[in-house]
Amino acid sequence: MDKLSKKIYKEVKIQRHIFHEPRLLNLPLKVERIGFLHNKTEVIDRLFALPSICFVISGSGILQENGKQRQLRAPFVLWNLTGDRKSYTPLESWDELYIGFAPGSDNILANIFPKDFFIPRVRNFSNPDESLNLIARLIEIISGNLQQENCAKIDIMVMELLLCALCPGKNKEHSLKEETMHKIITFIEEHCCEDLDLKLTAEKFGLSYSTFQRYWKQKYPIPPRDYLNKLRNARAIELLSSPKYSIGEAAGLLGFKNQFYFSRFFRRTNGLSPREWRKLHKISH
Repeated sequence: MDKLSKKIYKEVKIQRHIFHEPRLLNLPLKVERIGFLHNKTEVIDRLFALPSICFVISGSGILQENGKQRQLRAPFVLWNLTGDRKSYTPLESWDELYIGFAPGSDNILANIFPKDFFIPRVRNFSNPDESLNLIARLIEIISGNLQQENCAKIDIMVMELLLCALCPGKNKEHSLKEETMHKIITFIEEHCCEDLDLKLTAEKFGLSYSTFQRYWKQKYPIPPRDYLNKLRNARAIELLSSPKYSIGEAAGLLGFKNQFYFSRFFRRTNGLSPREWRKLHKISH
């Protein structure tokens, strides 16, 4: 775990409800609430009405379930599905990332994952280093502003975290593929406001474009170009919402050659030109 991860773990205590926040991607499984609790001491004793999962990254505790008691030691994952009855408490305290899902998510989870994915309800991390770094990235995101792309990113990263923490250890080839794809996706997100060539981007990280597309299709429901356009469009709306920027300036900041190409892109995506969109929302420069 890097120094940034450790610093995040020690300094934040956040709880966010994001189910009704707008998303760029309409994924079937949406996170309803997510939070990080540092030095948690609360005793949990309840019948769970909604599915949730806790990633405990430090500390230890006691779990009572079905008349049995067991000791838990971090890092571990604790599933709570609808109808589960559990009582658990930290010994002194523990650090926990919790994720709650919306009503109806039990059926979605059952359709996505095999039946034995949630058995047992408590288990150790399968890939601890990678899981802890994913948790650190999630904590960093939820501690900032929850823009559209960040809410979609949380949904995607939670799925990635479930697979990483709960599936058996990956072989080196698979881990390298995951690491390369993570680097490419991060690069796309950081450079979405540039005239980005996805073929050159893939080659920059050692992948042919066809291999990159195949890996991407295994991971995301929309093509990479559509994802990039959604990121650019979200940024375009953000810029146009501010009277600080002219349409030409917004086009330049988004990496378009000129205002004409930007307007064509914006109309194709939103059904209105940037000028018409501003008029509709009563924003003047």
